[in-house]
Amino acid sequence: METWNELDTKLFEFLNSADLGPVLTDMMVFLSNRELWFIIVGGYFLVGFFRERMAFLKIAVALTSVVIVTDWVSYRLIKQSVGRMRPCHVLENVRLVAEGCGGDLSFPSNHAANGMAFIVLLWLIKRKVVYLWLLFPVLAVGYSRIVLGVHYPFDVLGGFVVGAFFAGLFYGVGKAIKVFH
Repeated sequence: METWNELDTKLFEFLNSADLGPVLTDMMVFLSNRELWFIIVGGYFLVGFFRERMAFLKIAVALTSVVIVTDWVSYRLIKQSVGRMRPCHVLENVRLVAEGCGGDLSFPSNHAANGMAFIVLLWLIKRKVVYLWLLFPVLAVGYSRIVLGVHYPFDVLGGFVVGAFFAGLFYGVGKAIKVFH
């Protein structure tokens, strides 16, 4: 296990120390802003509802539910059980871009888990390639969490896995009870 931690720490130090310049650094802060994602997701829900009405309402409830469950399990169960401290709390010379380090615990990244759960479930339901482009902002958010100094790379990767798992679980249950056709 120690070699995984060493590898994760080395990857973190490499990615976190990269000088992205002021524009890209500001973009990393912007991407990690939860309010931005509420606006994007809210806009998607609004457009979807007006285009598809009741069919979209089921999708919106499923997407909201998967994010709530993923967030709760990631934070209340996994983070508390793993107990891994954020790199900005335990490593020296961390380039901490945003104000403050956030909470104490690091694994998994809730930003990564929630974003991946949303996008994967949306893609599973809609099965349109156009939705796969939404993976890029989710991957960028994951990268931003490392650049901002608040997560190790494996925290982000773990968040992606947790999010994809819950998306698959929700989709499977939804198909079984005939919520999704």
